[in-house]
Amino acid sequence: MKDIEQPTAVPPGQANTQFAVLAGCYVAALVAPTLTLWAVEYVQIRSRLLALGVMGVVAIVVGASTVSVVGDNEGLLSWLNTGWLPWLFPVAGILPVIAYHFSLIEVFATLFVEGASIPVTSLVASIAFILGIVAAFVGEIALRAARNQIACSATRAEDLTIKWSVRWPRSHKLNILVIVVLVGIGLLAILAVTVAPVSVVFTGPFVLVLVLVTRMFLSEREFELTPAGLSHVRSGTLYTHRQFLPWSEIESLTLSDDAVVLHREGLLPSIRFSRSDIRPDEEEILAALEEHVSRQSR
Repeated sequence: MKDIEQPTAVPPGQANTQFAVLAGCYVAALVAPTLTLWAVEYVQIRSRLLALGVMGVVAIVVGASTVSVVGDNEGLLSWLNTGWLPWLFPVAGILPVIAYHFSLIEVFATLFVEGASIPVTSLVASIAFILGIVAAFVGEIALRAARNQIACSATRAEDLTIKWSVRWPRSHKLNILVIVVLVGIGLLAILAVTVAPVSVVFTGPFVLVLVLVTRMFLSEREFELTPAGLSHVRSGTLYTHRQFLPWSEIESLTLSDDAVVLHREGLLPSIRFSRSDIRPDEEEILAALEEHVSRQSR
């Protein structure tokens, strides 16, 4: 168990600005191409340069409006810290990728095969495809920024009861890796059968990337227990992800031979960590948890 120290927190004003800017970029990347496509279709814009200019202006207006709206919206931050629905925030970027991928193919075919000029609609739609990928990444970063801010605000040094670092249970970690790899191979097989048989060539690198990314998400975590709830921190090479869980969201506690499991309400995933990592302080940690969560027998 580690000594209790002041959590590393981003100053509230800086954190609000960071999240607001990320949210503005996210919404602009999703909305600006769609509005520009509408203008191209209904206003009959035929100049590629004019269409790009319209998209830039729309992106600036939408992004700035979003920044001004969400900058001080604590309710939105709290919503992004709870439940399954917030995870759709980054997934929304996949929608334009699915909707406009044929336009990207059309652009390459027109440019490299036919040697003709690219239609304005296809150009804007292909940019929407690329910005959809950008939005997915920015949405993920914005989600983490919101959760980091909530966790840092809710966890103060004077309130910390106990703090410990643990790994995932080995069996659970292995199960997740196997499931992720099987699902990934299944999706790649569907792609190979229905769209591009050549994608089979990328099976090895694809599985390797899946394993590395999944292992990154299953890295060691640090838990901080306070009277208001439980904060857990996962540090990686490129980021530090914090999430604060109020006690009302945790229903019960169970113990297995190798793991401690905190069951969350509804369909929310349980929190698991290895008992071997807390052996020296297991009684103290379990006693602190049982002050807020009832233990159930398996």
